[in-house]
Amino acid sequence: MLATKKILKEELNQALKPDVSAYMIDTMADQSISLQKLQQALTDGGRKVAEFILKESVNGKARVTAKPKIVDAFVDAVQKSLSQNVDMES
Repeated sequence: MLATKKILKEELNQALKPDVSAYMIDTMADQSISLQKLQQALTDGGRKVAEFILKESVNGKARVTAKPKIVDAFVDAVQKSLSQNVDMES
């Protein structure tokens, strides 16, 4: 399990830094949210679905964060990573 979280953190750091803080990336990895999961949410359901995943209530607290500025930074960084993937495939 620890190896999986370490891999998640490395993947998220590569894709989302410097747009998203290390603390928020750690929180996302601790919740087992992968970059692919957020990319899929953006692709299939748009921005609102990706925001929902980050804001979803778990034990009365947001899964990652509910702060609009941070959620926007996350979603924008994931969108940017999707664009870079498309550019690399072309």
